[in-house]
Amino acid sequence: MPRSTLQGWLTQKQSVDAAAAEVAFFESPAGLAVLHRIMLAAHLVMSFVGACGTRLVSLFLHKAGLDPFVASSDGAQRKVAKRVQVETVKFGKQERERLGATMDPRPITLVEDETFHQQPCLVAIEPVSNFILVEQYSEHRDSASWGKALKEELCGLPVKVVQVNSDQGKAILNHVEMDLGAHQSPDVFHVQYDVSRGSSAALAAKGRQARARLDQASCALQEVVQQEQDRAQKPPTPGRPPDWEARREAAQQVLQKAQQDVQEATAQQQGMQQVLRDIGTTYHPYDLGTGNIQTAAEVKTALEAHMGRAHSICTKAALPAHGLERIAKAARVVPQMVATVAFFHVLVATWVGTLGVAPAVANLLLRLLIPMLYLKRVAHSAKDAATRVAIRRVAAQLEAAWRASSATWQALPEAMQQRAWAMAEQCANLFQRSSSCVEGRNGQLSLRHHHLHQISTERLQALTVIHNFELRRADGTTAAERFFGRRPTDLFTALCLRIPLPARPRKRRPKPVQFSVGASL
Repeated sequence: MPRSTLQGWLTQKQSVDAAAAEVAFFESPAGLAVLHRIMLAAHLVMSFVGACGTRLVSLFLHKAGLDPFVASSDGAQRKVAKRVQVETVKFGKQERERLGATMDPRPITLVEDETFHQQPCLVAIEPVSNFILVEQYSEHRDSASWGKALKEELCGLPVKVVQVNSDQGKAILNHVEMDLGAHQSPDVFHVQYDVSRGSSAALAAKGRQARARLDQASCALQEVVQQEQDRAQKPPTPGRPPDWEARREAAQQVLQKAQQDVQEATAQQQGMQQVLRDIGTTYHPYDLGTGNIQTAAEVKTALEAHMGRAHSICTKAALPAHGLERIAKAARVVPQMVATVAFFHVLVATWVGTLGVAPAVANLLLRLLIPMLYLKRVAHSAKDAATRVAIRRVAAQLEAAWRASSATWQALPEAMQQRAWAMAEQCANLFQRSSSCVEGRNGQLSLRHHHLHQISTERLQALTVIHNFELRRADGTTAAERFFGRRPTDLFTALCLRIPLPARPRKRRPKPVQFSVGASL
């Protein structure tokens, strides 16, 4: 080492504007390692997991009193952020190849959708693990673009796409049929949305109008009564007196009619809301109230009845024609919903058949274990506490019945028990009726787009890696761990090894003294 370099370091150490104890620590190897981790953690958490820019990272380093030990200017931190972004993308590609090479082959479901920033962004997520397989910009969002993007991302992964859930866009439907040969599962939200959009606003307006007429009728009746009282207090006048009784009866009839209209409008609104809830409750392969298997024919009958009720309510309320068209559009998706239930039961029976277990064990899986695991999953995502409690009660009943048949289960070898349980979980996760995971991801990207004005391709790739390998659920697992079945290398640890120690702050030069014209010396 050149002697001048060593002398420069010692001189710089002595000129650090900080307490002696702080200088002694942060100039030591352990202190430098801590400083390194603090700076990288600030960039990873604030700039990538969060939505801060490098200026706020610089401000954090300044407020934390670390700027005497590390270059905290915006330019210096921009270089660090760029390096973090590059190394994060490299890490994601390397870990994906490494984990994919040892991954167990299995069928998967995908949820696909597009979002729009400066250009279309194709997003495909495996909903069980919440692992993002595709998240890239594309000039077009046609079938060919989807097929090319998914083919590139699935290369090297031992998975087979058996089902795709989407909003039934034409390009996605064509891509699923032509490129994947997979089943197309409709999103129940879009069905409910079409029914709601075709009726809710018009029914709400009708209710407001009915309540306005009720207020007017009530005021009119009160006015008649007040006029009668005022007339009674005045001396009689020549001529025939007004027929106050007839006026009151007429006003009361108008009031009663207005009350009936309000009741009818309220009943229609509540009836349509119940239809929307019933569509969501019915569209399951198992009855949420009993845990029994719902056949495709039973689901078809129930869904058609719900659509018929919605059409009847709109017809009776004399809603505009476009409302009936929206409901007809939702009704056209019912056959695909029924086909999804049938697809689920056929594939579950096929998978259970591959286990080669006795009919009693297969029946135990189909009638008790798989429905129990499915109801537990549904209860976890239910909207309100009362629904969660009710579904979990049914799941507990199925679990009690399964434990009562423990002799049949215990007769299996331990290896077969583990295999059968894993198969039951796979079957319970097969039925996917919502694209909420990809809709939520699209919402996050939209917020970042508004914050940054534009998300570059490289930053989008880094954000994808952060989602897959860094963000964790309550159980501490990442999306990559759930998808590949193995724990990946820790991203932050890898960044600490790949990115060098922080640069030293440049020695600040004193600002020249400014003299104003005419100032006294």
